[in-house]
Amino acid sequence: MLLAISLIAAACGGDSESEGGDSQGTSPAGLPQPEVTSLKFAVSALAPGPNFAQFAVDEGLFEKYGIPDVEVLLLEGSARSLQALVAGQVQVTIDSAQATLTSLLTDNPLQDVAQFHNSFVDCIYGGPEIKSPDDVAGGRLAVSTLGGQSHAEVVVALTEFGLTSDDVEIVQIGGQDDRVAALRAGSVEAIPAECAVEKQLTSEGMNVLLRLPDVETQMPGSPLTFSKEFIEKNPNTVLAVTAACLEAMQTLFNDTDAAAESYAAWVQVSPEDALLSLEPYKDVAQRDLRWTPEGYATVHEFLVLTNPAVGGVDVRDAYTFEFLERLEELGVYEDLGVPESS
Repeated sequence: MLLAISLIAAACGGDSESEGGDSQGTSPAGLPQPEVTSLKFAVSALAPGPNFAQFAVDEGLFEKYGIPDVEVLLLEGSARSLQALVAGQVQVTIDSAQATLTSLLTDNPLQDVAQFHNSFVDCIYGGPEIKSPDDVAGGRLAVSTLGGQSHAEVVVALTEFGLTSDDVEIVQIGGQDDRVAALRAGSVEAIPAECAVEKQLTSEGMNVLLRLPDVETQMPGSPLTFSKEFIEKNPNTVLAVTAACLEAMQTLFNDTDAAAESYAAWVQVSPEDALLSLEPYKDVAQRDLRWTPEGYATVHEFLVLTNPAVGGVDVRDAYTFEFLERLEELGVYEDLGVPESS
C-alpha cells in the first residue's frame, strides 16, 4: 500500500487545482469564507458513517457554509480512498483512523478533524453450524481488507472469544455484501456485518456470536480526513466542511426520515430498509464529532499487528481538535443544539 501511495503521490504531486489563497469575508452561515468552493469527497464504503457526506450534500449544508460544489465518490476499500487523497485526486475522505495512521509513514501525512462514531457498529455472525464463539476456532473469518475496520472488528471479537488470530484463518473477501454471500455459501465460518441485518440473517439460519457495539473497547470509525498540507493552506474550508458534517449529524437525530431518504437513495434500498440501518447507528453515533486519545491508541495497537512500522509513529499526529473547538467558540454547537455530553 505504501509503495502505491508513494508512486501515485509522485505522479500526481502538486497542489489541487481547487485550492485557493487567503480569503476574506464570511460565508452565508457566518463562518470565515472558505478558500475552496469546490471539493471532492471519497468514501470507502456504503455505510451510515460515510453517508454523512452525501447527506450534507442532499440537505444543502455545504452550500450553506460556503462550498456550493461538492461531489461524493465511492472508492470501495480503504486503500483506494487513501491513495486518492494522498495523490490529490480528492480533497477529503470519510474512511478510517487506520488509514490516517498509516499515512504518517509517508511524505504526505493525513489528519482527522472529526469522528462520526467511536464504537464498533457491526455484529459478528456465524454460519448455521457456528452456534457459539467456541465453534469459531479453526474456522475462517472474512474481512474486507487486512488492516481495515472489519479486520479490527474481528481481532477485537477474537479477544472477546478468548481466541487469537493464530486460532483462525482471516481471509480478505471484500465489502459487506461479499462477506454475507461468502457466509451463505459456507466458504467462511463467520463475518462482521451490520447489526441491522440480524433479522434477515438469523431467519436464514445464521447465528449472532457477538454484538460489537456492546464491547467497551473504543475504536474511532469514519473520521473526516484531510491531508495536513490541505489543512494548512485552507483552514476556513476545513472549518466549513466540519460545520456542515456537524449539522448533518444533528439532522440525523432531529429528522431521521430525511436521513433515511438520503441513505436509501445512496445505497439503493427502500426507506424502510434504510431506517433499519440508521436507527441502531444512532446508538453509537457521536453527536459532537469528538473522540478520545485512548481510542486512537487502540487503533495504533491493532495496526502494529499487521504493519510493525506503524509502531514508531506518534498517535497524536493523526488528529486535531482545532476545528471542533473553533466551532464551539463561534457558537455553532449551541446554535445547532449539540448535546454537551454525547
